[in-house]
Amino acid sequence: MSQTSPARVEALTILCRVEEDQAFADLALEAALERAKLPARDRALTTEIVYGTLRWQRRLDWILAPHSRRRLDRLDPWVRNLLRLTTYQLQFLDKVPAYAAVNDAVALAKRRVHGEAAPFVNAVLRSLTRSGANLPPLPDDPVEAAATRLALPSWLARRWAQRLGLDEAERLMTALDERPEVTVRANLLKCTRADLAQRLKEEEEVACSATPFAPEGLTLEEPGPAFRFKTFKEGWFTLQDEASILVGHLLGPKPGETVADVCAAPGT
Repeated sequence: MSQTSPARVEALTILCRVEEDQAFADLALEAALERAKLPARDRALTTEIVYGTLRWQRRLDWILAPHSRRRLDRLDPWVRNLLRLTTYQLQFLDKVPAYAAVNDAVALAKRRVHGEAAPFVNAVLRSLTRSGANLPPLPDDPVEAAATRLALPSWLARRWAQRLGLDEAERLMTALDERPEVTVRANLLKCTRADLAQRLKEEEEVACSATPFAPEGLTLEEPGPAFRFKTFKEGWFTLQDEASILVGHLLGPKPGETVADVCAAPGT
């Protein structure tokens, strides 16, 4: 039990909360990471598994279905999410060894009261790993095929295909599937970008790199719960993507001018 990755344990708990309790993924993740006090690497893996599994859920279910003798929608939600998050690791995370993901899944399944959970999970995942890169057949309808492969709702894929054409719709769906970078804007009234990067490395064990265009931006490689960082609480940075940072530079406000941000949301 103690050798099971804590990142996978937390990710499974969060995914079950999202499905069963309709919890907001970002809030559930932030609360879990704050409670668990995981090291930086485990925080990053938990975040990656949770958001990746949710982002690719439809595709993961399509991949899993042929390997399960039971319909996925009739499985216990705990078992279903365990299979999903493990399949996500097998399909998308090259740095995660397949044996580690499968072994942890089986170890987690043994914690379930139902004695059949572990053998069932093991059988499904072993079948999946034996299939290698072979994927199930896609639906004949090209829009349904794109929606399945790119993990978007059918109604949305069909709407975009009608408005934009299928090729452009696929490009849009592909863009939405990309993993977003987490970027922060250093508060130059309190620190330099280099000072902020140093503190993030030393205090939060988070590596970062300078944004290519915005002079005060940093991209976090392992973001973790950034709102909990001491540097955030002290006002050293705000979370803001690079395109948004550049708006201020393009506007070029001068001392004494009044600027109205008419798109401001209740963020940072």
